[in-house]
Formats: sequence, structure tokens, C-alpha cells
Amino acid sequence: MTTVLILEDCRESIKALEAIMKGYRVGIHALFARSLSEAMDMLHKEEMIDIFFLDINLDQSNTMDQSGILFAKKIREISKYAFTPIVFITSATELELLSYRETQCYSYITKPYEANAILSVLDKVIQNNIKKESPQVTVKKDGVNYRINVDEILCIEAIPRGIRLYLKGESLDLKYISIKQILEKLPKDQFIQCHRMYVVNTNKIDYVDTVNQMIQIKGLSHTIEIGITYKTEMRRWIHG
Repeated sequence: MTTVLILEDCRESIKALEAIMKGYRVGIHALFARSLSEAMDMLHKEEMIDIFFLDINLDQSNTMDQSGILFAKKIREISKYAFTPIVFITSATELELLSYRETQCYSYITKPYEANAILSVLDKVIQNNIKKESPQVTVKKDGVNYRINVDEILCIEAIPRGIRLYLKGESLDLKYISIKQILEKLPKDQFIQCHRMYVVNTNKIDYVDTVNQMIQIKGLSHTIEIGITYKTEMRRWIHG
């Protein structure tokens, strides 16, 4: 089931969008908000929203109204929605560049819109979500949020004032986050701390050298040391 939040004040537009959502080939859970306050309430009540359709201007008497952009900014302030697709549906074409620049919106559909335009966006988003079924973690580097598939993380190393993520073919240094903090974001059954300086992805372990207390990770050129205080935990993992 794909959850869609639609912020739209026009009754006719709501009916049209509702018909499109109901006729879509897969399950759509559509939430309709006619005001900024209703939309904010839904935003915080729903466990997860997969895509947002927002009308920019909710006050037809005020051509300068930008309630939809304001709501989009509130969405982006929530970490789990840092990359969730936002689609603006509006007749205010002069605000197109502003919406892209300030909220990194996914698409922009002008009124009167065609059903095919809405369906095309839904198709792309749903197919993209299918590809992202594996768990992801959101991290921040230089003020920018990055969403990384946890399966791409080979291991994690503590560095001065931060950590280093070893990914396939590259590494990513993150400041002001500790080993303990990143572990809280990762699946507990997939990542294990083997040293005070290292965490490894158990799905990427090639072999464990219990004699020399070393771990070889697939795709990593160097081995990872097993710390003295983590031997018991590693032994427990080896024996299931």
C-alpha cells in the first residue's frame, strides 16, 4: 500500500484526484487535507507517507499565498522525509523555479492537469520504492542528508570526531557522529561491533580468523581486528 498525502483546497480538484487514486492499478491510501493545519496534523499522525501532492496557493483571494511551499519546507525538516517525493499541483507557474530551489520538489504539474500526468508520477515513485525495499540509513555530511542502503555498508571505523563508512569502492567520512549513534540507526541483527573502533556488516564477512583475531570483509582490501573485549560477542555470532 502506497500512502499519498494531498494538500488541495479546491473541491473539484479533490474529487478528480480521488477518482484517479481509486482507479490506480495498485493500492493507494489517499489522505486529503484542505488546509495547512489539516496537512500538518496528518503529517505527524501518519507513520509514513510515500509521496506528497501539494497545491501551492490555498487562498484564491491572495495570489501571493505560498502555503504549499511552506508545508513542503516543514516536510523537509523531518529527517525521514528528507528525500520523499513532493509534487506541486498548481496554476501558479511563475513559482516553479522557487519550488524546485527551496524544497527540492520531485515534479511540478500545472492545472488543469491530466490524469496521465498524475499516473506517470505515481508509477515512477512506486517503482523507485520497490527498488529501495532494503533498509536504509540517513546520514548528514556537510549539512546535506544522504540516504544509504545499509547493504552497501561494508564496515564502519571510528575516526577523530566522527566515523568512516566503507562502501563498495569508496568511503564516506561523517563528522560529529559516534559508533554508538550509528549503531542505533542500523539493523541490530546485521551489524556487530567487533572492536571499539570497528563495526562490521555480518552479511559482508568473508571469513573470521579466530587464531589471529581478524575479520576479512568482502570488497575490503584490509582486515578488521577483533578487540579483546569483543571476542565473546564474535564467538556467539560465529556459532549462531
